[in-house]
Amino acid sequence: MRLMSDEDEELAAFADWSTSYRSGGLTLPAFFVAPPGAGPFPAVVFHHGSGGLLGAARAGAEALLDMGYAVLLAVRRGHNGAPGIFWETRVTAPWGSPEMGPQLVDALEDECDDAVAALAWVKEKPMVDAARVAMIGSSYGGVMVMLAARRRAAFRAGISLAGDDVYVNIAGGMNLEEPAADLSVVAVVASSVRNRGLSASTAVFGEVGLSGEIRGIPQAPLRIREAVQMGFSRVVLPSANVERASADTLIERHECELIGVRTVGEALDALI
Repeated sequence: MRLMSDEDEELAAFADWSTSYRSGGLTLPAFFVAPPGAGPFPAVVFHHGSGGLLGAARAGAEALLDMGYAVLLAVRRGHNGAPGIFWETRVTAPWGSPEMGPQLVDALEDECDDAVAALAWVKEKPMVDAARVAMIGSSYGGVMVMLAARRRAAFRAGISLAGDDVYVNIAGGMNLEEPAADLSVVAVVASSVRNRGLSASTAVFGEVGLSGEIRGIPQAPLRIREAVQMGFSRVVLPSANVERASADTLIERHECELIGVRTVGEALDALI
């Protein structure tokens, strides 16, 4: 069943994935896509922010799809022209007042009903591995993930992106697309969040998987050679690349310390 508001151009970005789900007597729009084949595939349920589902979310959904995940983007009641009362309409008390709190909580809990219903919907799909379903929420949607976890909803992992915006600036105006930069981005974001600086003598590279594993990358010795020539004396890199890089005579001669890591946790322990 196709449920899209004619007025909502944001949802047009997902038109080819259109479906619907039921929650609290309402039929709500959703968008579902799965990798080719019979599966079963792990799945992610994505929850939008307070302003509704934005077309820009398609890029993230496609990235998850390329990694082998089925993806459900569920529109909650009142958003994007969907049936139900929009949460802000229900919060009539002045913002920050004692009366406002209970009104907002009631609205949040009703939308959490939708989040749990969307989770149940995707777990019933025959191509989805019901034991490997995660929930991701952006901003207000991140609150949905936390509320669903408090209800002990049956999902494997939850990621709440509420509260922080992340901007990464690359010096020189370059566009950086290769996966080897993943770990360095994680490192600078963690450094900012923890308010602890990174060593100026340490270089970092590695691809980061969705479960936090650090994957080996090509041309590791060449990258380390370049880092050594730029004055770096310590390199944090994937464990899979350490053995070959350690055999490089130039790296050994400059006594560059190589620290192999297998997970994001290990990398942050070494860096911060």
